[in-house]
Amino acid sequence: MSQTTWLSISLFNNKSKRPVILRKGISLFLHKLHLSGDLICFRIFFNSSGGENIRVAILSATKSASRIACFTDNYFKSFYKEKGYIVSASKFPVNSLFLDFPNNSIQYGLFTLRRKEYSPSEVNFHNKFNSFVIAALGNPSWNKNKEALFFFAFCLNQCLLNHLISSVILDKQMLVHLIYEVKASPQDIETFRKMLQKDDDMLKVPSIDVNTDEFEKLVNAELNEIAIESIDSYIVKIKKIKTYINECIGLLPQQQQQLNYYINQTFKIRIEV
Repeated sequence: MSQTTWLSISLFNNKSKRPVILRKGISLFLHKLHLSGDLICFRIFFNSSGGENIRVAILSATKSASRIACFTDNYFKSFYKEKGYIVSASKFPVNSLFLDFPNNSIQYGLFTLRRKEYSPSEVNFHNKFNSFVIAALGNPSWNKNKEALFFFAFCLNQCLLNHLISSVILDKQMLVHLIYEVKASPQDIETFRKMLQKDDDMLKVPSIDVNTDEFEKLVNAELNEIAIESIDSYIVKIKKIKTYINECIGLLPQQQQQLNYYINQTFKIRIEV
């Protein structure tokens, strides 16, 4: 097998530009890489370290890395220029010891993905999952809610919960506890409870204006056979998909526990109906 390398790109922009960058910038960029034959696998991550940014990770053959890096730089600089995204200096005062990276800037090498080899099934999952995320969050309507990314992660975890509930596995409550265990203090749990009262509609309308059909197909393809063959393998796989979601959306540890609490409460409502 030929050697592979990850190229890491960080696109710094305010949240209002996120749909355009996803829909018209990153999506076309990946399409061009795919047509060139240089793209093996890709992942995206929403991040706020050093300022609001979208991280794009590209896995390619090491021998192609230099050419891809040059293409990437030219592509995004042209895209920013076309959209009128001018690099702006960081403003004082700041809330940390370090200045944020300039808005509308493109940075490289700020994060690292260590794993460089994926099975064909893993490559297929990552490429389809991240394509789904780009298409879904490229919808401008997601800008209307400041907690959009958390709500989106909740939607996707609802899909995992739906699969678990409809599976042949008998002790579903045990599985929910293992996969969505809430490791939080009593004070944090009380905070989650109060927050959930405000967000009560989330439990009743899990889709929250997002079509999850493609993600559900992906989940079914990954989990259907495993659920029949081995409970342990099913737990491992569903935890892995949950981790991919949380990593992509950039949920902080506290947010992950909040999400686990919400899913547990959703499950209680579902089994009581």
